[in-house]
Amino acid sequence: MQIGIRWTFRQVMIATALPSALAATQLPEAQVAELWNELPRAEDSLVFLQNPVGATRFDDGTIVVADGMAQTVWTFDADGAFLRALGRPGEGPNEFSTPSWLGRCGPESALVWDFNLMRFTEVHPSRGIVDQRRLQDRTDLPRPPARLACSRHGYILAHLRLTGERIEGRVTSILTAPLYLVGPSGDARLIDERAPIIHWVNEDRTYLPVSPTTQFAVADSLVFLARSDSATVHLLDLDGAASGVWALDVSRRPPRDAHIRADAETLTEFVSDPVGRAEIIERYLRGERPDHLPGFSGLRVDPGGRLWIVASVPGDAQTVLHCYGTRGRFQGAVTVPAELEVYEVGTDYVLGSRIDPRTLEPKILLYGFRGSC
Repeated sequence: MQIGIRWTFRQVMIATALPSALAATQLPEAQVAELWNELPRAEDSLVFLQNPVGATRFDDGTIVVADGMAQTVWTFDADGAFLRALGRPGEGPNEFSTPSWLGRCGPESALVWDFNLMRFTEVHPSRGIVDQRRLQDRTDLPRPPARLACSRHGYILAHLRLTGERIEGRVTSILTAPLYLVGPSGDARLIDERAPIIHWVNEDRTYLPVSPTTQFAVADSLVFLARSDSATVHLLDLDGAASGVWALDVSRRPPRDAHIRADAETLTEFVSDPVGRAEIIERYLRGERPDHLPGFSGLRVDPGGRLWIVASVPGDAQTVLHCYGTRGRFQGAVTVPAELEVYEVGTDYVLGSRIDPRTLEPKILLYGFRGSC
């Protein structure tokens, strides 16, 4: 069954207002512990982290990190010491071409998606690479995915590559792509035929920075689906049937230059000419921008099934996460004193990456917290 959501252009420009009682709710703030680890450590001269695209932390504390440019998966122990690299550059067995995502898709293993090879690689923290399968051998998806999320029970959400379908507005248009739920056996179920993925400025067909998109996550028995400019999240069961709607605590803020710059820097990450890259970023700073930032930039689910909203957006100095219990009730907030790309939220930790402002090198950061959720 396909969920009955109809994205409209009006939703792009205007965020839904929160009920006044909910907007006034005071969230308990968690106590964020000292940074547990920053990886790689200075003494790990064998590790040259270049472009992390995902990471997960296992029950024994082991952390695995997929690196898109190094074409490998790095592993670290619970104390942050480097263990070994899994895989090597190439296109054969136990090799990676362009790893572009890593997710915790099993209780004791993770999946790595290779964009060029259209292949999933299953990695285990102690046994290494245990399986590799091409997309068509693992799933019934009709096309390769552009974005992915998964649960520890093997369910995968796949937002496919663009189809050219779009919702047109006066100034900007929304480009859409189908969103599928893939079961552990590989069967793919259409969830949303036209889920927004990016926005274009109509006049010159350039990307609209910090524009809203579809955010999603999957737990053991539920799918969470939301537009990042709305104040609600839709719940579906694993058959794709609507199961409820939760109200979110989101704010409406105008974008600052820092937000536009952060998005433009991500977009131009692989532009090798520094002068050309600077010119592109400057064009985005001078160009069309939305009236308001998205209310959040991501959805995550912790091992207990609680939903976490990444309430900050790239360009904010801190990372703010809001926690919702299994019945959709606010349970608290966590503020991490760094701008993170959040990969995973555990029962007492946040795992993500950021660019070190001093060295301009990527770092994997693990923060602990207690209370809140």
